[in-house]
Amino acid sequence: MSPFCCGTSFQHITPWPHVVSVSIYSYKVIMLNKEQSAPSTPTKTARTATTDESPSVRKNRKLLNEAAAIIDGVKRQHQVTSKSDTTFSDLKIGVTRFAIKLHVHFKCDVVESTETKVGRIIVFDESNQSGYLVCFGNLISTLYDNIEESDYIEISNGRPNVANKAYNLCDAEHEIILTDSTKFKKLEAAEPYVPPFNRTAIKEIMRNSTERTVFDCIGRLETEAEFSQGPTGKLRATVTINDNTGVIAVTAWGESAVQVLVAATKAKFQTVFAFARMKCSTYQNEVQLNLYSGSEILFDVDDAKFRSLQKHYDKKNAK
Repeated sequence: MSPFCCGTSFQHITPWPHVVSVSIYSYKVIMLNKEQSAPSTPTKTARTATTDESPSVRKNRKLLNEAAAIIDGVKRQHQVTSKSDTTFSDLKIGVTRFAIKLHVHFKCDVVESTETKVGRIIVFDESNQSGYLVCFGNLISTLYDNIEESDYIEISNGRPNVANKAYNLCDAEHEIILTDSTKFKKLEAAEPYVPPFNRTAIKEIMRNSTERTVFDCIGRLETEAEFSQGPTGKLRATVTINDNTGVIAVTAWGESAVQVLVAATKAKFQTVFAFARMKCSTYQNEVQLNLYSGSEILFDVDDAKFRSLQKHYDKKNAK
């Protein structure tokens, strides 16, 4: 059995030119009798240390390097990243102890398979980088269900990872897989967090649409808003928007429908709006956007395309 398979220490006994003792918990490598590997008298022909070493010495040196690599890995696992402004970029794969403050943006629907249940939560760190919190199995009830949209939280411990592109709804590069050792607490934010506006062209939404994907987009009201009452009695509003790359329907229910009503009223004076954090869905095989509790219709946004489109239509309407 290899001396590196298990146990809290690695001990090689004689006959070894180097007597090596490696302790994972002290993170130390102690090398004794190091001088024994050097030749006692100079040779007639200059040769490198590598050629002077016997096969057993080289083998021992290789094992020593492997031990050092194992120790380095253990060190990384026991590092604690806990500065107050920790970001996703600070979290390294293999580091399981950390603390990071996050703004909860959107809870994706729990996906259930034959093996387990998976819940994903889109979050933003203090530098406005987006990422995911990923819960599996019984952690759905203990963590996912207790985290709400718009919460400001601190997550301690987990497994940082590269975001799985197969389930990536917001082009995030990072994710944290929550584990049994993960803890979270809700914090008081100094002011409500507003995620950065990240515009996507409507033609790209139509091309890359995925259920439950969240998008930001801009557009003018292509049609007048239609209002009706849904089966449960909730107010339902629908409108079509156009950003010169494509046309898409926007639907809102309940209180969110009021935002469409306000936009429809202001449309007499303003031509272009920004639709922030819209959830994508498919209805009767048609891709559409939906307002949910975290969505907003904005009348102004810091976006060059928004300004350009607004100027274009204002000039066109002035004729």
